[in-house]
Amino acid sequence: MLTRPVVLITGASRGIGAAAAGLAAARGFDVAINYKSDEKSAADVIAAVKRQGGGLAVQGDMGVEADVERVFATVDAKLGPLTHLVYNCGITGRASRLEDAGSAMMRQVMEINVLGALWSVQRAIRRCRSQRLAKTGTSVRTTSGRVTNASRICEINIAK
Repeated sequence: MLTRPVVLITGASRGIGAAAAGLAAARGFDVAINYKSDEKSAADVIAAVKRQGGGLAVQGDMGVEADVERVFATVDAKLGPLTHLVYNCGITGRASRLEDAGSAMMRQVMEINVLGALWSVQRAIRRCRSQRLAKTGTSVRTTSGRVTNASRICEINIAK
């Protein structure tokens, strides 16, 4: 039986994502964070989270669909059913004028900012819908903050 809600916060090894992880842990969530390359910072965030409950750091590039699937599967296996998602990944690419921007950089921005967000929300909805259908009380409503982008983090109310 689900006793604590489980949140996955992507891009959470520092900054807004790390702060959201701390807030979620303080509010009674088991917290999974995703990071791309900064394992030490992710370990520091999870050490703080674990003082308040369950925590897990999962490496993965959210602009790679296979990594997204692996991150979600790892959360399922280690923390249990996902109830919340905060997609906090986003890059701007190298600063340049649009006419000078390279195709590889534009592709990477789109893969992380658009496709990664879509793949993540897709997987979160599948999991949360399954739980709701199983009558665990979980729902997916983007306006409620259950699935949200970090740019709206100030608007969400993480509650049990």
